[in-house]
Amino acid sequence: MADGSPLDFLGGWDTLGDRRPALHESYLNRVATPAVDDNPLLHEVWEPWARKIGYAGQEDNLRALHMSQGVLFQRQQAVARYSWAVPSEEALSMIIAHSGGRVVEVGSGTGYWANLLDKRGADVVAVDSGKENKPSWFPATIVFDGSAYLHFYKGCPDRALFLCWPRHGDDVLEAYAGDTLVLVGEGDEGATWWLDEDAEKEWKPVASCVLPTWPGIHDMLVVYKRN
Repeated sequence: MADGSPLDFLGGWDTLGDRRPALHESYLNRVATPAVDDNPLLHEVWEPWARKIGYAGQEDNLRALHMSQGVLFQRQQAVARYSWAVPSEEALSMIIAHSGGRVVEVGSGTGYWANLLDKRGADVVAVDSGKENKPSWFPATIVFDGSAYLHFYKGCPDRALFLCWPRHGDDVLEAYAGDTLVLVGEGDEGATWWLDEDAEKEWKPVASCVLPTWPGIHDMLVVYKRN
């Protein structure tokens, strides 16, 4: 019989049970530490929400979606002002380590990730079509078509290609001549939604990390090397 709990509509779904407090702390410790002042999306927007409801990561998506009213609108605001995905220090360090500190981000949007990478010492080129009116966290963003930019600079072979939630159908990867691809989006360690079957054969995943996520969103960062 239903007991009036918020989980009744899921038939009492609560797979984490008594493990939730420990998993919550473990997850927050991984994705939100160390706290750095220049990442407001993580520490001023996402982290207070996650701590308030005891969010324990992707295992907790359905419960969190129901418990946190307005979270989808909150995510939409975060996307418009900051980024489609929430960067962590682990993710930023992983990009720098595997890129050798030289990155070209295509479809950089507001430039939020580019700004954080730049502040951590990376040499970043951020390219965006600039068709939408959006905030700018990286004033040096080059307003240009991403594929055309890569073609013009012979595929930027000396830089890692960074893509955060790229659009379906983009031919950016075909224009890229380097050997390191960093993808942020929904996927798993072996593949992402963005790579087609041929690309999966050409690119091998070599590293990945979890990211701070919103309920219903399964973001992660995956680093690929060209075979």
